[in-house]
Amino acid sequence: MFKQKTFKNSILLSKLLPHHVHGWIYSRWTVVSVAVALLLCFAIYAQADLVYGRVYGAEGNFPPEGTFTLTNNEDENVYQVITDENRGYSIFLPPGIYSVEFIDGDDIRWEAEIRSVNDPIQQDIHLERAR
Repeated sequence: MFKQKTFKNSILLSKLLPHHVHGWIYSRWTVVSVAVALLLCFAIYAQADLVYGRVYGAEGNFPPEGTFTLTNNEDENVYQVITDENRGYSIFLPPGIYSVEFIDGDDIRWEAEIRSVNDPIQQDIHLERAR
């Protein structure tokens, strides 16, 4: 009688095993897919880092809480940046060289250049009159 119960339990276990293994495979692929998606998100984020500093120059024409434009010299992406009350700024940028442009109230164009790298970096902007 004991052997017969064991045999019946073995049959039940073998019938349940494929479903259990099937669910495990699906859940494993779900976990792998989510992990890959997260890694891709972090990889994209890791290619941009913080650039911060203050804006100087422009013969005093750059106002507190003023706006300037950053243009990536390689791919021509444009970013509008607004400074704080102390003319400070901070922005996450992909590595590269960026042209800075500010046009004052008299339509005079001021420019500078900054660099972004894979680490946080302070880049003070010293605006000079465009040539």
